[in-house]
Amino acid sequence: MPILELRHFQVLRAIAREGPLAGAARALRHTRPTVTYHLTTLEPHFGAPLFHRSPRGATPTEVGEALLPHAEAVPERVRLAEQEVRGMVQRYRDPARRNLSPAGPRPLTAGAC
Repeated sequence: MPILELRHFQVLRAIAREGPLAGAARALRHTRPTVTYHLTTLEPHFGAPLFHRSPRGATPTEVGEALLPHAEAVPERVRLAEQEVRGMVQRYRDPARRNLSPAGPRPLTAGAC
């Protein structure tokens, strides 16, 4: 089973928001075949169609509806993780703050000196 990638969730969100796959492609600055490819790799991953397709666009199936809140949350969680780690790295690079954690200075342990 292939690993899900952030772009899969971005494609799901764009299709749900835009409706037509061409609109999702424009919103993502991709081609329609690229959006179609990501969707057709996701559906076998979950074992079910995620969208009903029609000439008017695509609407989420029941499975797609269940997945959409996660597709909305994943990019935000990734952004928060990046922000937290970058903050940690910045604190580590600053010698004056190297021993600080969100809880405050770390106590020295016996044998640390």
